[in-house]
Amino acid sequence: MNRIFRAILNFLPFANPVPTKTFLRRSMAKNRRNLSVLASRLGFVGARWVGKSRNGNTVLKLNRKTALGERGALLEIPQDNMIYWHIKNYGVWEEEECLYLAGLLNRYSAGQNQILGAEKTTDNAVTFLDLGANSGLVSLQVIALAETKCSVIMVEPILSHVEAIQFNIKTLNDSVDISIHNFALGAENGKFSIFTQKSNRGNSSLFKTVVGSDFEENFIEVVETKGFCERYLNTQNSFVIKSDLQGFDAAVLSRIPKNVWKQTKGAVVEVWALPEVLPSDVLAIENLWKDFSSMSW
Repeated sequence: MNRIFRAILNFLPFANPVPTKTFLRRSMAKNRRNLSVLASRLGFVGARWVGKSRNGNTVLKLNRKTALGERGALLEIPQDNMIYWHIKNYGVWEEEECLYLAGLLNRYSAGQNQILGAEKTTDNAVTFLDLGANSGLVSLQVIALAETKCSVIMVEPILSHVEAIQFNIKTLNDSVDISIHNFALGAENGKFSIFTQKSNRGNSSLFKTVVGSDFEENFIEVVETKGFCERYLNTQNSFVIKSDLQGFDAAVLSRIPKNVWKQTKGAVVEVWALPEVLPSDVLAIENLWKDFSSMSW
């Protein structure tokens, strides 16, 4: 009965009357969300559940064409109350961030083509580095929105997420060179625990305090960041970076060599204020980023 009552309250056109200062804004946001949920259930937007994969991920089918794929395209993602719910109701994920990253790829790929000549486009394409790729949704959208040849390097430590990436990139054409690395980056090589919040499987961190009390623990491989860059980034000459490491970004980004940052055209990163984050890593990042002409927080 409580569940039915809460469902009815959720679909009422008005939000909680207090605080009164934000009542109108919250009511409008609630109505937009409810309309989206209804449109998704009617098959106009978002995606619908079609089954489970062998590794426990969910398979969704897009109700209409979005940056994630054509109408009817299948996506494999972990089922939770965050990313799964958003894709199911809207059919996109982190769209504003993806538009910005795709714009960087378009801008700097075009600049290279003008300088280097069209015959060298593939060899000199900007490389999109996706750190903490999860099921690859951001990379998928960036590739679709960029509409330019590029190479993509994804780093994701959780095996079921990597299997989702492999499923999701099947429909991409040969103009996109993708490599997937099933490990995390860190300060040293080794095996470590990673903690994943069950209600939000996009929230996986090497810091246990990030995920709350409802989590699962897995052991993953961690590769030292500088060595990774020397091995896998030494043939590229231009980068766009996305980093979403749930609090571990400072430890990784501060260890990316300066020559990579000098070749980076733009980045979207998360910065978390946590007791576990070393001030020395933050200071190192500030020094590495001092040559960027602009930053937005």
